[in-house]
Amino acid sequence: MVLGVSVDSPEANKAFQKKFQFPYALLSDPDQHTAKAYGADQGPKPGLDQRVTFVIGPDQTIKSVLAVNNADDAGAHADQVLAVL
Repeated sequence: MVLGVSVDSPEANKAFQKKFQFPYALLSDPDQHTAKAYGADQGPKPGLDQRVTFVIGPDQTIKSVLAVNNADDAGAHADQVLAVL
């Protein structure tokens, strides 16, 4: 299962999901509870969370953490995640 989480509003996430045709759910975390719990609340600028992927195994443990550090990494990020899977 794939889930995305963003600190944006549900409305913004729905528009983003539709625009980029994501085939998975994009959940909203406007209070940053999930971001803080996973340590992803320390983004490059105040108010922006870090873009990071957590691969969680069937045993519910984190198997890998992959961060997107800049725009150049974003293009290769999906390939990195697929390599872990």
